[in-house]
Amino acid sequence: MVVALQQFCCSHSCHLGVPFCAIGVQQRRTKRSRDILNSSLESYGVNRDGLGRYCLPESGTAGVSEPEAIGRFDLGSVTGTWKKLPDKSDSMDEACDMVELPWVFRKALKFLNTLVLLDDRSTMFKTVLKAGGIMDVVEEYPWTGETVKHSRRDKRKGFHTGKVEIVDGKWPSIMVTWEGPYSGTCRDTFVLEQNGAELRQITEMQVESKSIRYVTVYQRA
Repeated sequence: MVVALQQFCCSHSCHLGVPFCAIGVQQRRTKRSRDILNSSLESYGVNRDGLGRYCLPESGTAGVSEPEAIGRFDLGSVTGTWKKLPDKSDSMDEACDMVELPWVFRKALKFLNTLVLLDDRSTMFKTVLKAGGIMDVVEEYPWTGETVKHSRRDKRKGFHTGKVEIVDGKWPSIMVTWEGPYSGTCRDTFVLEQNGAELRQITEMQVESKSIRYVTVYQRA
């Protein structure tokens, strides 16, 4: 996996660090990521209406459990596609240092700029952080409070265990823990601001004796 990513980075490098072909590569990545995101949401019965808004099907149809479907999501829901705002977001460098994230994965972080959230309080909370291919981070947590396993986010071997809960009576918050190397805990809380136009992902992470808090800001796509 690392070799493949190194080959990709090397094949698109140049003396200036920004090859002309990178623009075309990024455009293709963006289209491919959008297609994958739409396909992932459609697998849960979520489709776009005529205005491009995500909608769940009616109760009792495929992809939604029995009670009531959420229906069309409004600006009070975190559900939707979000684009990262780098100028408003905190740096992740210190967090990368805490887990000694390899150089090739640090470079790949710049492609992690699309986040899709699916919050169905009758079933589950799903996050899809898109970069394309093996760098995608896809996690799903049941609203029953059950603890589940997912692959480590730093792409090392092993798993983390986590669950989703409500904080401040409203906002979804994911709490995960993992064992060594670099054992630790991480809480991600998703909060809407600007009347639902912006999303703040508040990350509180502790790795061994070190801790950090940083905020990533997104706008609706």
